[in-house]
Amino acid sequence: MSKVYFILFFCFTLISCKNNFNEDIVATAYGENLFLADIVKEIPLNTVDSSFFIKNFIDDWVSKRILLHHAKINLKIDQDEYDKKVNDYKNSLIIYNYEQQLVDQNLDTVITFDQIQNYYINNMENFVLSQNIFKGRFIIVNKEAPKIDLLKKIYKSVNAKDKIILEDYCKQFAINYSLSDTVWQYFSSLSNVFSSTEVSLRNHSFKNKTNIIQTEDNLYLIYIKDFKSKGDISPLSLEISKIRNVLLNKKKINYLEKLSRDFYNNSLALDKIKIYYK
Repeated sequence: MSKVYFILFFCFTLISCKNNFNEDIVATAYGENLFLADIVKEIPLNTVDSSFFIKNFIDDWVSKRILLHHAKINLKIDQDEYDKKVNDYKNSLIIYNYEQQLVDQNLDTVITFDQIQNYYINNMENFVLSQNIFKGRFIIVNKEAPKIDLLKKIYKSVNAKDKIILEDYCKQFAINYSLSDTVWQYFSSLSNVFSSTEVSLRNHSFKNKTNIIQTEDNLYLIYIKDFKSKGDISPLSLEISKIRNVLLNKKKINYLEKLSRDFYNNSLALDKIKIYYK
């Protein structure tokens, strides 16, 4: 039997026997007592070394009480203001957790694509690219990889059969690759070698440009189908997740505001609140 289960068994046996379990003091600091029951309820069931946990718990408890004692003596505080802040925080925490519970239970979290698209169209000025992006393909292989000539021939092909052959080749031999030329990607996702060509690719004359760059060890095959520069309007496809979160947060705020109004009106109707100041 592990130490933790032995301790739990021992402690719960004490409880069942109705001994003074809650009065078993394990530490005292400046007149405040730490009881065995306080530690037992904090012991995780997966604790490997329960004796180590208990020792650390006691040491931590004692250290905090020592600091608290000195803080109370030496820190100049307005007790009423301090109590008010503690009470305000407690009330805010209770309200927050209750609101989160209601949101989790009742909020409709469905955001349609039409809603996302409409928000994007009406707020396009807020979606500005912070870095360059492109649609295209890139393949990185060792320059000694087999069938390099075939790779150079088909790496930009739109033929369905060639795409299958290319995908199979990349799975076997590519160091890194992306063939999803319908998806916007960040230039920063590419290697440092490719980033050195980024400046030249900002020129629109390079649209549909193919590039083959050879370094000492590797071969970089790059096909740029389309691109956008930093400062351009970001495409919707890159902003969907961000917009969904914005709309969901707006929906949450609206729900909580309506909930607050409903609670207020209901309390007023039930004569549970009275406002005397006019």
